[in-house]
This record gives sequence, C-alpha cells and structure tokens, in this order.
Amino acid sequence: MIVVTKVEPEYALRNQLIGIRLNLENRGVEEKRAEILVYISEKSQRVANNIFDKRDSLNTLTTEVISADKSASVYVPLKNGILVDRGVISYTIEIKQL
Repeated sequence: MIVVTKVEPEYALRNQLIGIRLNLENRGVEEKRAEILVYISEKSQRVANNIFDKRDSLNTLTTEVISADKSASVYVPLKNGILVDRGVISYTIEIKQL
C-alpha cells in the first residue's frame, strides 16, 4: 500500500501556490507505481468571487516505481496557480496504485 506521509505546498512570489511536494511510502511487499490526482480549490470570502472568479486546479501525475518499504518524494506542479491571500484553500489528494 502506498501512503502519503507528508504534504508540503510550494509557493512563488506574491503568495501564489504553484505546486505540492508529497512524500510517499510503499508499505507493501512488492514494487508499485502510483497515479496521483491533486485537486486544489480556492474559496473566496466574497460570494461574487466564488461564482465569477473561482480558481481551481486539477492535476495528475504517475510516479516511478517505488520499492517495497521505501520512500519517495514527488513534486506535483499545478496547471493553474492559486493565489492564497484571497480566501481558504482546500486540497483533495487521491492515490491509485498501479
């Protein structure tokens, strides 16, 4: 089973979220690859911004083979940068073993 042990956002200048670094660990007994889906959504404090100026980013990545009982660090770049000073950021991360 591949599990996420750490999620660390990466920022550019002006508080723009540009990617997510994930630490993964293969706790199984055989080598595995993973397909990672990262969905990030910005929730503004203003209702009008949530309707007309909402920013979302849906990103996928397939990892290299992770050996049994080993860790790996992967970087998932966002297709759309998210400004973090406009409201609340929500993360959804899904992992599918291949």
